[in-house]
Amino acid sequence: SGFGGFSFSSFTSKLQEAGEKVKARVNEIDTTKIKENLAKARDSASETIAAGRVVAEAHLQETTQQARQLADRQTKHLSKVNTKSLLNSNANFGVPLESLAYRDHSGAVSEEANVPKALEMMISYLESSGPVTSAAPVSSLFSVTSAAAPGVAALVKAMDTNIASVNLSLQTEPSVVAALLRQWLVDLPEPLLTFGLYASFVAAFRSENTKDSMIEIAGQMPYANWIATKRLLTLLKTLHSTDPAGLHALALSFGPALLRPRKGLGGGVGGGSLRGLLEDLPLICDVSESIITHSAQIFEKYPEEEAAKIWEGVEGGGGGGAPASAA
Repeated sequence: SGFGGFSFSSFTSKLQEAGEKVKARVNEIDTTKIKENLAKARDSASETIAAGRVVAEAHLQETTQQARQLADRQTKHLSKVNTKSLLNSNANFGVPLESLAYRDHSGAVSEEANVPKALEMMISYLESSGPVTSAAPVSSLFSVTSAAAPGVAALVKAMDTNIASVNLSLQTEPSVVAALLRQWLVDLPEPLLTFGLYASFVAAFRSENTKDSMIEIAGQMPYANWIATKRLLTLLKTLHSTDPAGLHALALSFGPALLRPRKGLGGGVGGGSLRGLLEDLPLICDVSESIITHSAQIFEKYPEEEAAKIWEGVEGGGGGGAPASAA
């Protein structure tokens, strides 16, 4: 049929013909590349998702590790705090050694352990004053006299208030600073060689190879204790060299500050633990004499593997440590 010369059948035929041509043209198109590109896009998306997951997991692990390190750091900080240091951040007497060691000499918190400023001041004074002579032996330098008590008490108060204002060079009596040094050591909550290593040092003293055994045990000390002990023993060894007969007097004066067993509440040298300390004093003095005698070898160098462990904590944010070439 048609209308005005227009044939529907002809139109339909042409439309079908055009459709067949389009269909044939579509069949001629190579879809391989399209499929490859789609596969590549799919693979790329999968890789991107996987990479994103790895990054996210690594970030989560890093964040978790940082949180743990922060918790460890706070725990370590709290372990260095006692009642006195909480009440007085300027205190230098009766404060845990690590709390003092991780202050630099300006009083700011340090990531690296230092010889506590108070200890360095007192030792430097005694070294520069040259008090030990044949006329004034070690025994007289460290003899306990009531005359030194007021001066010691005044210096303790001053150093617990503002250590920067204290000038020990104005002291004319070395025995006052010597008594002050001993007071500082006795007031430490724990002896320099630590409660935990007391039995080990005694065993090393009783061993066939005392010096080498003590070197090994000293390497187990916390670095803050190690450097403070090394600094003190440098002074004691110098005094011993000047007055060889004064070795026992040095051991008697400083032995309980170097090492003692934990007896009684807190392990201090006062109160109920005093009787136990007196019972152990002869052994403490014998071990201390050996340590003073061999101090240069025992405290020659802090073990590199221990220093490395501490630096791992420093680099990870875990708190202060030892120089890589600690000596």
